[in-house]
This record gives sequence, C-alpha cells and structure tokens, in this order.
Amino acid sequence: MKESVNISSSVFRIIALLFISFSVAQAVDVPPITILPPAAPLSVGETLTLDGDHSFSPVGDPLTFQWFLGSDLNPVSTQSDLTILWSDLPSDLTDVSKFTVTLTVTSHPTDGDDLSSSASDLVDVVPEPSSWLLMLSAIGLIGLWRRQLPSRE
Repeated sequence: MKESVNISSSVFRIIALLFISFSVAQAVDVPPITILPPAAPLSVGETLTLDGDHSFSPVGDPLTFQWFLGSDLNPVSTQSDLTILWSDLPSDLTDVSKFTVTLTVTSHPTDGDDLSSSASDLVDVVPEPSSWLLMLSAIGLIGLWRRQLPSRE
C-alpha cells in the first residue's frame, strides 16, 4: 500500500509543478516574437511587399506593428504588412545599393507594460536600366579604345 501512496504523491507533485509553471508563465511578461521574411530586391518603378503577419505573442496578447525604412525614426506604416513603392522612397534611399527595413512588434498585455521586439533586413536596390546601359556603353568604349592603341611589341 505504501507504494501506491508514493505513486500518487509523485503524480500529485507533477500536476502541482505543471500548475505552478503554467501560473508563472501567465504572470511573466513575454515579449512578442517578430518574424520578418527575407526581402526581395527592389527595382526602379517596382513595388515590394513585406508581411509581418507571422509575428505573434506567445501568450496571446494583442499586437501593433511599426515599419521603419533606413535610419528614419518615424514609422512609415502601422499595418501588419508594408508595401514599398519605388516612387515613394526618399531620395537618400534610392541613391544607395541597400537600405534597412525594420519591423517592430509591440504586445499589449492587459495587466502590464507594453513589450516590443524588432527584426531588420536589408533590401537590395537594383539600379535603373539606363544606368546599366551607360555602364555597358562605357566598358565597350574602353575596349574599343584599347584595341585602337598600337601594339608595344
């Protein structure tokens, strides 16, 4: 009979530990998990859409979103997804080969302070076709000029 008491008390301990663990997990503030999928390159005249919908709160708190471009501290969007139009980019971002996109997700627990987490990715900026044409033309002219030089042999 003593063995069954030990088994019963062991089961009771396991259930009590699970209950305590669950209660503590509910009481502890847990920041949201920010998931930002990799960004595709952005070409002149094109649109890039990024989706933050896979971000979540482990404890089910409501979420808000903020998207930032480059080093700008003002969010460009507060939706869960972001659509970037080439024509809407500030000139300081179109003149570089890459810029940073940052998604900050904030959870709003009912009984505590807001918690945030962020994820960033680099967006490659593809130059406009006229830039490529100019570059290829220059390479062709250099090659032609080199062919016209007399041989030094």
